Amino acid sequence: MSWFSTPAYLRLFGTAAGTDMRAPALNVLGRRGASRRALLIYLPQAFRLPKEHPDQLWHQNRRRSWQIVECLDELGYSVDVVATTEKRFRPPAPYDFVLSNNTRLKFAVPLRPGARLALLATTLYPDRHNANLRGRHDWLASRRGVRLAPRRQYSVDAHDLRRFAAILCVGNPTNTESWRPAFGGPIHSFNNFGHSSTEVPTGKDFEAARRHFLFFASGSQMQKGLDLLLEAFARNPDCHLHVCSSFADEPDFCRAFQRELFETPNIHPVGKILTNGPKFNELLARCGHVISASCSEGQSGAVVQTAYAGLVPLVTPEVGLDVAGYGDLLPSDSLEGIAAAIGHRAEQSASWLRERSGAALAIGQRLHGEGAVQDRWREMLGAVLSLQSAAAPLSRAAGIWQDRADAAGPIPANTATARTICRTSVCPVSGG
Repeated sequence: MSWFSTPAYLRLFGTAAGTDMRAPALNVLGRRGASRRALLIYLPQAFRLPKEHPDQLWHQNRRRSWQIVECLDELGYSVDVVATTEKRFRPPAPYDFVLSNNTRLKFAVPLRPGARLALLATTLYPDRHNANLRGRHDWLASRRGVRLAPRRQYSVDAHDLRRFAAILCVGNPTNTESWRPAFGGPIHSFNNFGHSSTEVPTGKDFEAARRHFLFFASGSQMQKGLDLLLEAFARNPDCHLHVCSSFADEPDFCRAFQRELFETPNIHPVGKILTNGPKFNELLARCGHVISASCSEGQSGAVVQTAYAGLVPLVTPEVGLDVAGYGDLLPSDSLEGIAAAIGHRAEQSASWLRERSGAALAIGQRLHGEGAVQDRWREMLGAVLSLQSAAAPLSRAAGIWQDRADAAGPIPANTATARTICRTSVCPVSGG
């Protein structure tokens, strides 16, 4: 059992009386007396519940946070975790390694000589993402005369990337290489993973499952291609689409697709579901396919999770998965092509679907199991931390990484002062 899953960890930082669960940062002690310090700028909320808590299953990024911290602990680092949006955090001591999900900071980060900075990239390069999303909105406007508000638009200054020694990017080369025009250093790719808590259906009726497709996503329905799938399934009345996403949070989208989403007999609006719940298991048993027409991902965790349970992918290249041997690709820019691919897939035999489902299950569990992905994190972190020098002069010498002059104020003069500041006004962080 990992030290992070023991009661000692939970007493200190999970459910202890007096712990501020809303605090902006946490210190995950890791190895006692660790001489090296790391800062993970990502998701501190992942550590406010035990690792196995059901709420950790809402998104893979929560368990990913645990994977990263556990690997850094193995490497002998004491780890602080802070949110990408945090403004109040006062680091208690300089860091040897910083892994950030954002290129820009709103607080100062003190660095030790030789410190390494790495970027955790979980999307396409922002310029590519924004262009793809704009294209989808323009396409909808030309098809139906409807202009919806874009969601999840990102920005990055290529100059900011120069401070990083490496990029750790989720996805396959189709997506990770989108960062290459703006970054000349090492780019390490890794897969998303499937939760082992998901039940693999037994006794599945593959004959009935041939015509049932699962759309499983979160927000930003236009990005995920739900508009295209709704129109495509309306053209395939013998094929069923089960829509599991946060569409209810986007009323403009729901109004635009009222007829397709809510009034079409073969389209079934389900909403948000957990991957360890009875409804999800019911849909895994009923559906033969997982379908996504997304125009931008790092690597779709929703598709990974369902393929991990044996659904056969039918996805666009932007989903970030290599599906050769167990799935098929959809065209990203042809509604007619998407509709035709759905009809063709539904005509495949039950034996074909059973064979592909077995392949999806085997490949998913081999490449996307949590153990395999954590091994990859060990490889990537080892490679980054063994670099002879980091990309930017700032990270080759002691200094302060700070994007705003007024972001954090002066760094405390010593660790004891830093502990006091963090304990009383900011967060339960301890140095050392």
